Amino acid sequence: MYIIRISFKRVNCIDTESLFSSDKFAMAGTVFSGNDSKGMIFDLIRINDGESRDLSSYVFELHSEEPSIGVVLKALDLDENKGWIENKADILKAAEGISTAVKFIPGYGLAISSIIDTAATVIPPIIDKFVEWDNDDELIDYKHVFDFVPLSLDKQTIPVTFNARYGNELSPIGFSNSNYSVEFEVECNWEASFGPSITIDEDAMSTFRAINVKATEAGFKGGYPNFYKAIYGNNTYFGSINFLESNCLFRDIPINELGNPPLNDFAQRMKAVQDYAVKNGFVGGFPTYFIADYHHGIVCGTILLNSNQAEWRDIPYGEIDLKDIGARFRATHDYAINNGFRGGFPNFYHADYPTGRVGGSILIKLGAAEWRDDLMLEGVR
Repeated sequence: MYIIRISFKRVNCIDTESLFSSDKFAMAGTVFSGNDSKGMIFDLIRINDGESRDLSSYVFELHSEEPSIGVVLKALDLDENKGWIENKADILKAAEGISTAVKFIPGYGLAISSIIDTAATVIPPIIDKFVEWDNDDELIDYKHVFDFVPLSLDKQTIPVTFNARYGNELSPIGFSNSNYSVEFEVECNWEASFGPSITIDEDAMSTFRAINVKATEAGFKGGYPNFYKAIYGNNTYFGSINFLESNCLFRDIPINELGNPPLNDFAQRMKAVQDYAVKNGFVGGFPTYFIADYHHGIVCGTILLNSNQAEWRDIPYGEIDLKDIGARFRATHDYAINNGFRGGFPNFYHADYPTGRVGGSILIKLGAAEWRDDLMLEGVR
C-alpha cells in the first residue's frame, strides 16, 4: 500500500488577470489514484502583482495500490459581483462531489493517464452547483500524473512549481494577461500491508457520504446506497434508499456513545450504530459517515429508524463474502424487494448455524422511504 501526500506551499502572482484591481483567485481540484480520490476546494484569495499567498494548511493524503497519482488544478479570477464556496458544509459537499465524480469516470481504476483529461472536466459542473464557474476567466488548468519507484523503502518526494500564463480577452485598452505559479510537494511512502485494502472501507464511506449529499439536495433527511450502479448513455447512476424527515430521526451522536469505533472501519461503525439504536429503542440505523467536532469531541451523523419504518430480520446469506461490502448490501436489498419491502441494508452482524449463515438486516417498510437512482457522473459532451 502506498501512502501519497500532496502538500501545498504557496501561490505566486506575477501578473493579475484584472487590469485595474487585484484578482479574486479561486481554485479547486482533485488528487486521485486508481482506488482513491480526494476533491480539493481552496479558500478565496485576494492577490495582486508580485504577491504570494501561503497554502501550507492544504495537505491531502490518499491510499493507492500503485505508486502513481493524478493531480488536477483549476483556478479562476472571479468577477467582483461573484462569490465562492465559503460555507464549511458546502466545501465538504463540493469536495465530496468531485471525489465521487472522479470515481465514476469510465475507466477509473485503470491507467491514471487515461482518465486525467476527463477528471479535469468533472470539476466545473460540481462547482456550478454552488457558484458559477466561468471558463472565460480561467487562470490555471493543470493536469499531471506523478509516478514513483515501486516498493521503495525510502520516502520519495517530488517538489513541484508550475507556471500558468494566459493571454485572455481583448479589452478596450489592450490584452488582459495572467501569470501565476503554484508550488506544492508530492510525497510517496510504501507500507507493507496484509489483508483487505483499507480503501475498500474508504470507498464505501465515500459512497455513503455522496448519497447523503444527494438526499439532502433532493429534500430528504438522509439516505443510503444499495450499491447497485447503472449506466444510461454517458451518465452513471447509483441506487439509493432515501428518508423524509417524518420517517427517520437524524442525530449527531458523540463517538464515545457509539463505543469509539475506528473511524476508518466501515463495518465497525455500522455495528456501533446498530448497538446504539437498539439500546435507545430503535430497530436500527446507519451512519452517514460524516463527522464533526464542535469543540466538545467528535460526533457522528446518524440516521435512526423505529418499528414504524423498519424491521430487523436475520436473512440467509449463502456464500456471500463477508468482506465484500457491496455484495452484502445488494443481497440484502434483493431479499427486501422480493419480500415486499422498499429496501434493506445489513447491520454487519452475522451468525453461522447448521442450516447455514444468516446476516442481520434492517428491512425498510414500503411507506417509509423512496428508492431513487441518483446521477453520480454526467457524461462529457
